[in-house]
Amino acid sequence: MCCEQGKDYLYSTEYNYFDLSVDENGLWAIYAAEHERNFLLVSKLDPFELTIQKTWNITVRHRQYGNGFIACGLLYLIRDVTSPTTVIDYAFDLYTKQLLDVNLGFNNPYHMNTMITFNHAERQIYSWDYKHLLTYPLLL
Repeated sequence: MCCEQGKDYLYSTEYNYFDLSVDENGLWAIYAAEHERNFLLVSKLDPFELTIQKTWNITVRHRQYGNGFIACGLLYLIRDVTSPTTVIDYAFDLYTKQLLDVNLGFNNPYHMNTMITFNHAERQIYSWDYKHLLTYPLLL
Protein backbone atom coordinates (compact mmCIF):
# COMPACT_ATOMS: atom_id res chain seq x y z
CA MET A 1 0.00 0.00 0.00
CA CYS A 2 3.01 2.31 -0.06
CA CYS A 3 2.71 5.19 -2.45
CA GLU A 4 4.82 8.09 -3.64
CA GLN A 5 3.82 11.36 -2.08
CA GLY A 6 0.90 12.84 -4.01
CA LYS A 7 0.43 9.76 -6.20
CA ASP A 8 -1.89 6.76 -6.30
CA TYR A 9 -4.76 8.16 -4.27
CA LEU A 10 -7.72 5.90 -3.84
CA TYR A 11 -10.40 8.32 -5.05
CA SER A 12 -10.69 11.47 -7.13
CA THR A 13 -10.78 13.66 -4.01
CA GLU A 14 -7.08 13.00 -3.26
CA TYR A 15 -7.64 12.73 0.48
CA ASN A 16 -6.75 9.15 1.21
CA TYR A 17 -4.76 6.18 0.09
CA PHE A 18 -7.07 3.62 1.71
CA ASP A 19 -10.49 3.19 3.33
CA LEU A 20 -11.50 0.91 6.18
CA SER A 21 -14.99 -0.53 6.17
CA VAL A 22 -16.90 -2.87 8.48
CA ASP A 23 -19.93 -4.99 7.71
CA GLU A 24 -21.44 -8.15 9.18
CA ASN A 25 -18.73 -10.17 7.39
CA GLY A 26 -15.81 -8.39 9.03
CA LEU A 27 -13.22 -5.67 8.62
CA TRP A 28 -12.17 -4.57 5.14
CA ALA A 29 -9.42 -2.40 3.67
CA ILE A 30 -10.04 -0.74 0.30
CA TYR A 31 -6.95 0.62 -1.43
CA ALA A 32 -5.41 1.41 -4.79
CA ALA A 33 -3.10 -1.01 -6.52
CA GLU A 34 0.28 0.68 -6.63
CA HIS A 35 0.75 2.55 -9.93
CA GLU A 36 -2.36 0.87 -11.46
CA ARG A 37 -5.30 3.21 -12.00
CA ASN A 38 -7.50 0.40 -13.34
CA PHE A 39 -7.22 -1.90 -10.31
CA LEU A 40 -8.71 -1.56 -6.87
CA LEU A 41 -7.71 -3.91 -4.07
CA VAL A 42 -10.03 -5.02 -1.29
CA SER A 43 -8.61 -7.05 1.58
CA LYS A 44 -10.54 -8.79 4.33
CA LEU A 45 -8.62 -8.31 7.58
CA ASP A 46 -8.45 -10.27 10.79
CA PRO A 47 -9.93 -7.75 13.25
CA PHE A 48 -7.61 -8.78 16.11
CA GLU A 49 -4.28 -9.27 14.33
CA LEU A 50 -4.94 -6.87 11.41
CA THR A 51 -3.48 -9.45 9.05
CA ILE A 52 -4.83 -9.97 5.56
CA GLN A 53 -7.09 -13.01 5.22
CA LYS A 54 -7.93 -12.59 1.54
CA THR A 55 -7.48 -9.95 -1.18
CA TRP A 56 -9.62 -9.22 -4.21
CA ASN A 57 -8.15 -7.46 -7.27
CA ILE A 58 -11.04 -5.60 -8.91
CA THR A 59 -10.87 -3.98 -12.33
CA VAL A 60 -12.36 -0.51 -11.94
CA ARG A 61 -11.14 3.03 -12.59
CA HIS A 62 -11.37 3.96 -8.92
CA ARG A 63 -10.10 7.51 -9.45
CA GLN A 64 -13.41 8.25 -11.24
CA TYR A 65 -15.18 7.84 -7.90
CA GLY A 66 -15.25 10.03 -4.80
CA ASN A 67 -15.80 7.47 -2.03
CA GLY A 68 -16.74 3.88 -1.31
CA PHE A 69 -17.85 1.42 1.35
CA ILE A 70 -18.69 -2.24 1.85
CA ALA A 71 -22.07 -3.51 3.00
CA CYS A 72 -23.23 -7.13 3.06
CA GLY A 73 -20.12 -8.23 1.16
CA LEU A 74 -20.74 -5.73 -1.64
CA LEU A 75 -18.33 -2.98 -2.59
CA TYR A 76 -20.18 0.25 -3.45
CA LEU A 77 -18.57 3.28 -5.09
CA ILE A 78 -20.03 6.79 -5.14
CA ARG A 79 -19.44 8.85 -8.26
CA ASP A 80 -19.01 12.39 -6.88
CA VAL A 81 -18.85 13.60 -3.29
CA THR A 82 -18.69 17.35 -3.89
CA SER A 83 -21.90 17.89 -5.86
CA PRO A 84 -25.27 18.20 -4.03
CA THR A 85 -26.59 15.03 -5.67
CA THR A 86 -24.64 12.11 -6.98
CA VAL A 87 -25.08 8.41 -7.67
CA ILE A 88 -23.90 5.08 -6.35
CA ASP A 89 -23.39 3.44 -9.72
CA TYR A 90 -20.88 0.73 -8.94
CA ALA A 91 -21.52 -2.42 -6.92
CA PHE A 92 -19.34 -5.51 -6.88
CA ASP A 93 -20.20 -8.69 -4.99
CA LEU A 94 -16.95 -9.79 -3.37
CA TYR A 95 -18.12 -13.37 -2.83
CA THR A 96 -19.63 -14.15 -6.23
CA LYS A 97 -17.15 -11.83 -8.02
CA GLN A 98 -19.98 -10.32 -10.05
CA LEU A 99 -20.55 -6.72 -11.05
CA LEU A 100 -24.11 -5.70 -10.17
CA ASP A 101 -26.34 -3.24 -11.98
CA VAL A 102 -26.97 -0.36 -9.56
CA ASN A 103 -28.00 3.27 -9.95
CA LEU A 104 -28.91 4.78 -6.57
CA GLY A 105 -29.33 8.51 -6.04
CA PHE A 106 -27.30 9.88 -3.17
CA ASN A 107 -27.40 13.34 -1.56
CA ASN A 108 -24.39 15.39 -0.45
CA PRO A 109 -26.22 18.35 1.10
CA TYR A 110 -23.00 20.03 2.30
CA HIS A 111 -20.98 19.24 -0.84
CA MET A 112 -17.98 17.56 0.79
CA ASN A 113 -18.57 13.96 1.78
CA THR A 114 -15.27 12.71 3.21
CA MET A 115 -16.40 9.49 4.90
CA ILE A 116 -19.11 6.94 4.29
CA THR A 117 -19.76 3.61 5.95
CA PHE A 118 -22.49 1.07 6.56
CA ASN A 119 -23.68 0.31 10.10
CA HIS A 120 -24.99 -3.23 9.83
CA ALA A 121 -26.48 -3.25 13.36
CA GLU A 122 -28.67 -0.24 12.63
CA ARG A 123 -29.06 -0.92 8.88
CA GLN A 124 -28.06 2.64 8.03
CA ILE A 125 -25.43 4.35 5.95
CA TYR A 126 -23.44 6.96 7.88
CA SER A 127 -21.58 9.78 6.18
CA TRP A 128 -19.47 12.72 7.24
CA ASP A 129 -20.39 15.62 4.95
CA TYR A 130 -18.51 18.85 5.73
CA LYS A 131 -18.64 18.72 9.53
CA HIS A 132 -22.08 17.05 9.60
CA LEU A 133 -22.82 13.44 10.50
CA LEU A 134 -25.65 12.21 8.27
CA THR A 135 -27.56 8.95 8.34
CA TYR A 136 -29.40 7.28 5.49
CA PRO A 137 -31.83 4.56 6.62
CA LEU A 138 -32.10 1.65 4.24
CA LEU A 139 -35.45 0.43 3.03
CA LEU A 140 -35.39 -3.36 3.24
